[in-house]
Amino acid sequence: QRNLFDFLASGHTIFVIMLIVIGYILLFYVIIMKPRLMKIIALDILAVSSWLHLISAGRQKRWFKKVIREINNFSGSIAMFFSGHPRYILLSILFTVIFLLLLFSFSVVFIQAMGYHISIFTIIAVQAFVTFLMYFAPTPGASGVAEGCYALVFSRLIRPADITTLTFLWRFFTIYLGVIIGIVIMYLKLSRKE
Repeated sequence: QRNLFDFLASGHTIFVIMLIVIGYILLFYVIIMKPRLMKIIALDILAVSSWLHLISAGRQKRWFKKVIREINNFSGSIAMFFSGHPRYILLSILFTVIFLLLLFSFSVVFIQAMGYHISIFTIIAVQAFVTFLMYFAPTPGASGVAEGCYALVFSRLIRPADITTLTFLWRFFTIYLGVIIGIVIMYLKLSRKE
């Protein structure tokens, strides 16, 4: 039986995960608690990029305005969220956790159905790590990156012969099945209006 400790013991996985988590927490601390510092850092990065002729002066100004707008929007949205009623804040966090656990349970079901004896905690922890990485993917909906990360991380726990099937089942049932149902419903709704 494979468990999370066996998985983390292989290579430098735990070190990489901790670095990413610490970087993530620090970044959001600066954005939320020190938005002015984040703006200064963004300005410095863009100024150096312009000085190195990686971007033009005009692009530097346009990008800086966009960065400032996004930082202000993000900080304002976070402040608005936490200014709400504590009951609704807790409920939103609770329902998010429930949603993610249900989402992660697909991998648990598929892996156990394939005959593997891997602890549920390990599967959910690995799935949480993959989902965390997906939020930073530069592709729409993390397409390609999500599948690659999922296959790469789970390949330490699953035989190579099964990883493609597992990755396809996971992505199909968590994303594409919902997309197909949505397309059918949208088509039926639009066809009724004509």
